Amino acid sequence: MSALVYVRTPFYTLFANCVLVILAMQIGCHREKVKAPVPNSAAVQALPKADPEAILRQMEQAYRDATSYSDRGRVVLRYRERGDIRTDEAPLAVAARLPSELRVAAYYSVVVSNGERLRAKITDELSEDIDGQILDRELSGELTLEQVYDDVTLREAMTSGMGGQPLQLDLLYADDPLKSVFAEDANCRMLEPEECDGHDCYRVATGGTEGEFVFWIDGETFVLRRLDYPATALLPDLAQSEVTQDLALRIEFRDATFEPKFDDAVFQFEVPAGAKQVRAFVLPPHPLPTTLFGKRPAAFACDGLDGSKVGQHALLGKTAVLLWFNGHPACRTTIEQLSEVFASRRNDDTIAVYAVSTEPSSVSSSQLEATLASWNADVPLLRDFDACGRDVLGVPWTPTMVVLDKEGNVQIFEVGANTDLAQELPTILDRLRDGDDLASEIIADHNEQTANYGRMLEAAMGEAVSPATTGTPATSEPTSDSTET
Repeated sequence: MSALVYVRTPFYTLFANCVLVILAMQIGCHREKVKAPVPNSAAVQALPKADPEAILRQMEQAYRDATSYSDRGRVVLRYRERGDIRTDEAPLAVAARLPSELRVAAYYSVVVSNGERLRAKITDELSEDIDGQILDRELSGELTLEQVYDDVTLREAMTSGMGGQPLQLDLLYADDPLKSVFAEDANCRMLEPEECDGHDCYRVATGGTEGEFVFWIDGETFVLRRLDYPATALLPDLAQSEVTQDLALRIEFRDATFEPKFDDAVFQFEVPAGAKQVRAFVLPPHPLPTTLFGKRPAAFACDGLDGSKVGQHALLGKTAVLLWFNGHPACRTTIEQLSEVFASRRNDDTIAVYAVSTEPSSVSSSQLEATLASWNADVPLLRDFDACGRDVLGVPWTPTMVVLDKEGNVQIFEVGANTDLAQELPTILDRLRDGDDLASEIIADHNEQTANYGRMLEAAMGEAVSPATTGTPATSEPTSDSTET
């Protein structure tokens, strides 16, 4: 196995299914000390009883008959951790003037069709917004879902957040819009009506491939106002955490309406100056996670639980594996994997393996040991009270693994969780024992990827046809009463 697998492809990992949870665990959620909203059913007793499947069919028909639509949709993750309510949100908003004018803000992407051309931008800090690329394509006939999702990279950006693809697009454009939600043998049942966004709503629960979904459907217009997801099934690690309660995941289709008041600028997209207009997005290579590959970092030292210091010089002559972590469940899988490797190499005196805690001194060493025990992990512990991981090695967040060779040079620098660590790390250790220079391989591979990217980008830009446009800048909100980007 080549060590090159340890240079992670950056862009589409940002759009993994748990993107919101990753942000919550690694960066920190917005915290609120407020009560969770309580649905009000007092005002919805007048809604007539109805068959759940009939309500869903009426909802589908309402979207099928629509000539325009807009909402300010948001995916909302909400849970209680140690008494604090935490929330995180991502956009999933749609504005449409059928058949071919469209604006979608989905997670990190903005897609706009003016009826003649489809343009899109993806916001991604690591790749500097896909190296400033703007997708620009001429429409072929009326707008279809196939044209919206034709670009692989754009489709990944629009659909791989925790709320999945924008369901509004399926409802407006697809022949069988709920196919992506329902399980083949799904049973529907009617729940008690509730109020949502100031509107009386039917609530229909239906079985999906991951569990039960709940549709909140306006009792008058049959527009979808909210969709509750089976959060426990979709987010098992967060659901099983001892410090997490009241986990909820939903899409709120805020201000959803079939009668929006649009400004024409909603469906215009001004290409920013200096943008690279492409027929298809070309993923740039991930920037190397560190400039220390093949180099010995400045002196550093961490604290042992017995008060001793384990520093850079003490590790010389050994292959050293240092995994920075904290007590959040996001680190659990990686620590368990490291523990498995340590167990298999425990008696190898040419290897040093440590889990390095970034927890503050207010968290005792016995608490750290209890956390690892609850994770069924047995691995030597160090503490980074002086933040040398951050300040000397440039560790951006936890978990991050750094592997040093016998001379103390950085050979591997892996940021983020790795569920395959138990299979991959032994190969790295064996290759370093044999004297292989993995850092040089990583740098050479990155240089080759960069050269290939330049050639592919030049071809993609040559295929794009991009006449001048005017309208709303790609990064600004449209001037509409009922949609946002």
